[in-house]
Amino acid sequence: MHDRTPAFVRLLCLFTLTACGVDPANALDDAEVTADAEGTADAEVTADAEVTADAGLPPDAGEAIRCRPLPATPRRVTLVTTFDGAGGVDLASGALVTVATDGSAPDGPEATADLTAFLGRYLGLSGAGPDALCVVGTDFATLDDVTTDERACMWTGNVLFGVLTDPFDAEVAIGQGLLVRARSGGPLFKLLVVDDDVAYEDVGGYTGWVTFDYVQVEP
Repeated sequence: MHDRTPAFVRLLCLFTLTACGVDPANALDDAEVTADAEGTADAEVTADAEVTADAGLPPDAGEAIRCRPLPATPRRVTLVTTFDGAGGVDLASGALVTVATDGSAPDGPEATADLTAFLGRYLGLSGAGPDALCVVGTDFATLDDVTTDERACMWTGNVLFGVLTDPFDAEVAIGQGLLVRARSGGPLFKLLVVDDDVAYEDVGGYTGWVTFDYVQVEP
């Protein structure tokens, strides 16, 4: 098909690649800037009605100049927790932190972690607020299978797994799918528990851990 894309749109692509933090010198050859039969730009960038009119394109060619977000990359995290310190994670970065277990740790936007493993009578996961977690199923095989449908959610602050016994009933949480709200109020993540266990040491007491895969599903 003949490429009818105006030169202005190619210039617009250069501008937007730069705004997205991409070096246009290296990326322009890979940028897909084409035109369909009606002359509408189909590219890594779109333009608003005024810009497309100036470029000779239909006014509905796009809504706004914007960067298309890269697909989210799943991560695997293991949170380790004892009675002296709980393992937590900042979901956006994947950074692990230790959260105090004496009740002094802040919650909500001031929390240092979006998700924390804890030990009490149970091994479980704790969100950064009272409505941060939702269990959406208990028998998922892969992270892709975990639904993001919130309509049936009963949001809570904690999700409990096995009761602490010696030996612990390990792996009871495997296959559970959860939705997690970040401590800032968004974005939304989904996760799949792939392992959980508790070890009892003669010196030091219990050590528990939860391993899960997760990915961001909303910006």
